Amino acid sequence: MESWLDNSKVLEKMKKTNTPEDKQKEIIEMLRSFLMVKYMPKMLEKFRKEFKRPFPISDISLVTSTCKLFDAIFETTTDSLN
Repeated sequence: MESWLDNSKVLEKMKKTNTPEDKQKEIIEMLRSFLMVKYMPKMLEKFRKEFKRPFPISDISLVTSTCKLFDAIFETTTDSLN
């Protein structure tokens, strides 16, 4: 998650739109706290307990897929704002 936050399309988009650096840091810290601390552990727990999978998948793969999904959402959201 840390490397995704540091290299995410969210950060790239903020730089392209000239978002002030202090605001960029605030947004990244908000994402870090919400995603890593609050929601990601709950998502992993729910996935393990309630969903049947056709094949085994590791937690890191789930996190990676989720991060890619967020990138896609952020990209389309920020594109529509411009």
